[in-house]
Amino acid sequence: MSIAGLSCYRPGQRSRFIYRTIMQRGRKSERRSFSERDYIALLDAAHQQLDEPIVCSGPT
Repeated sequence: MSIAGLSCYRPGQRSRFIYRTIMQRGRKSERRSFSERDYIALLDAAHQQLDEPIVCSGPT
């Protein structure tokens, strides 16, 4: 199983965790990780659920 997620924060509101999973069943032709399209779909879903722009912040 692969999991990708986003921790979403808005000042004055509860944090949210938006995630997607992929199950691998051991087939040779099956992907073992998220594709670029999967990550795009995750970001799009987060944008639609939050109804706000997404700002990414990484380690400094």
